Amino acid sequence: ETSGHETITFYDINFVKGKATILTKSRGALKYIYERMIAQPTMEILIEGHTDNVGDEAALIDLSLQRAEAIKGYLLHKGISEERMQVAGRGAARSLFQNSTESGREKNRRVEITMIKP
Repeated sequence: ETSGHETITFYDINFVKGKATILTKSRGALKYIYERMIAQPTMEILIEGHTDNVGDEAALIDLSLQRAEAIKGYLLHKGISEERMQVAGRGAARSLFQNSTESGREKNRRVEITMIKP
């Protein structure tokens, strides 16, 4: 039996290195999330920010939270209500790729969206 929670990891929501500035190439993924939330008015999501491992751990956790907040801010701006979104910053604790290469680090600078309520 599944919990009914669906996690979608977006490797195409990317950020300027060391910042919470969303890169323009992330637009397609953001549009997809927005459209799903419009189509499912009861859907609630958890937005989790992740970073690579370059830097101080506390700073990375702060940065990952800022990145999650940036996605929330985008959706708020588009008219999605704040009650439907939770945010969390995970820093580099859940790296999925090697941090020894730039492409691995770039993929680790990601956002994961979990549908916590359909």
